[in-house]
Amino acid sequence: MNTADSMDRGDCLRRTFLLKLVLICQTALSAILFLDALRRAPGLLLLIPAGAFLAVLGVCSFYLLISLLQKQKNMEDYLLTKHEDCLVHGSLIWNSTELLFYQTIRESANRSRQMKILKKQAQYLALQNQINPHFLYNTLECIRSEALIHKVDTVANMTEALATFFRYTISDLDRLVPVSAELDNINNYYTIQHYRFGSRLSLKIDMEGDTNQIPGLYIPKLTLQPVVENAVFHGIEKKAGAGEVVIHFILTQQRLLIQVSDNGVGMPPHTLNTLNDRLARNIPSSDTEKGGIAISNVNERIKLLFGDIYGIYIRSIPGEGTDVNITLPIVRSKDEVTD
Repeated sequence: MNTADSMDRGDCLRRTFLLKLVLICQTALSAILFLDALRRAPGLLLLIPAGAFLAVLGVCSFYLLISLLQKQKNMEDYLLTKHEDCLVHGSLIWNSTELLFYQTIRESANRSRQMKILKKQAQYLALQNQINPHFLYNTLECIRSEALIHKVDTVANMTEALATFFRYTISDLDRLVPVSAELDNINNYYTIQHYRFGSRLSLKIDMEGDTNQIPGLYIPKLTLQPVVENAVFHGIEKKAGAGEVVIHFILTQQRLLIQVSDNGVGMPPHTLNTLNDRLARNIPSSDTEKGGIAISNVNERIKLLFGDIYGIYIRSIPGEGTDVNITLPIVRSKDEVTD
């Protein structure tokens, strides 16, 4: 039934498109015939029947087009009204055609609403306390200036990295950014954490495939930093001794694969299985320690933008470390994807 319903919808769209095309062709042809008639006045009488036929055909086509659009509008209104009745009474039954049409109508609206919720969630979680961004930047710049005056270079450098990191994190979360911009943000994040962990923490970035092309590809903003933050606080911070985070890019013919690995404490199998199950089923997580953005938020944004075949899958061995695997399509321009 679903296949047949899809074919019916496809036929309806094709008929609508053909009718539009006919109207355009008729308008162009009528204009050409009229101009030709002006140049050859003696043949004007011969063009009258053809002109009348085209006019009648145009009116009929226009009427059919309006009729199809009105039927589609009536169907949408009917299905939305029936959905409201179902919520109230709970006893109405959908047939397969109605359900397919309703799901199609609601899909776009649901995706848009979910993206707005995720963007807001990411903005709120980026800063644990909701500080006015301009106040934050100005304060950090004052601290940096004072540090430079007193020749405390470490404080100045850390403050500058923190200001740059926050500016990137809380602005324009709805857009795609080049891989190079995400890596710049990771370097700022690492600079901040390096002052805390010192030699205990190291960061490595490597690329496989067309290394010249990878930095210019586009990915959702704040794809990497939440994953790296998770590796630092849940993997390396709890580990005795030095820890390393490796970001490995692999460019294939159809995919951009990113693996964020750490040699931290890892996680037990039941925790890993639960987490992967939540990611596969796109279930939001409450894991927002230290004001960070949960990996589930990143995973959900990826799926909403590109589809369910993309997203995050995690592998981990207790005592050895964790690999977070991110699968993305190849996007060469931010205009290739729209919300």
